[in-house]
Amino acid sequence: VIIMSVHLQKDIVRLKKDLLSLGALVESQVEKSVQAFLDRDEELARKVVNRDAETNWIYFLSQCSS
Repeated sequence: VIIMSVHLQKDIVRLKKDLLSLGALVESQVEKSVQAFLDRDEELARKVVNRDAETNWIYFLSQCSS
């Protein structure tokens, strides 16, 4: 039971770290998308869209490593 508890704790710490990182990335993307919209900045909007696929991939990889 103690060994499972240690593994569970490590998994929780890793999950928390992954979630915070992904949350920060998504927050940044939302800010950039709003800025692109307000400024009518097509180049920034494209960067946001391109980064969206990367964000989804990071999320997918985090789910696979669980």
